[in-house]
Amino acid sequence: MSLTGGTMPYHVAMWCNTRIGQKVDPNKSGGNQCTEMCDGALRANGYRGIQSYNKPLKSDGDYVWGKRVNNLKGEMGFILQFKGVKWTVPGSTAKPSRSHHSAVIWSRENGFFWILEQNIPANEPIRKNKFYYSRITQGQFWCYEPQFA
Repeated sequence: MSLTGGTMPYHVAMWCNTRIGQKVDPNKSGGNQCTEMCDGALRANGYRGIQSYNKPLKSDGDYVWGKRVNNLKGEMGFILQFKGVKWTVPGSTAKPSRSHHSAVIWSRENGFFWILEQNIPANEPIRKNKFYYSRITQGQFWCYEPQFA
């Protein structure tokens, strides 16, 4: 894992993981959006939040969350930004999608990430899901290493 300061990015994932089943809205915006979870986790652990990189903040923007890294080098606590992503699930007819979404990596496995996310489906609390990056059929995603404030 990358050491970028006094703690390591896995603290960002741990912050989200301890809140599974809860709706997180640290900015008190009333949104409970995916960005609220990611931003809250970053700022609670001393990292730069969404406003540090995205001015003005646009609801449909391709958000930046830190230092961009190779998508397949994502580690626990790194942030994923999705744009129009669809993928298939092995042994299933399910075709999950993330049109405009942000999530935190819990772990990287062979062909997929376990991710922590909020607002999937809409208005749902934090949960852990699989994202099969090796089975993308449409769209793109970016991976960001958190940077200290």
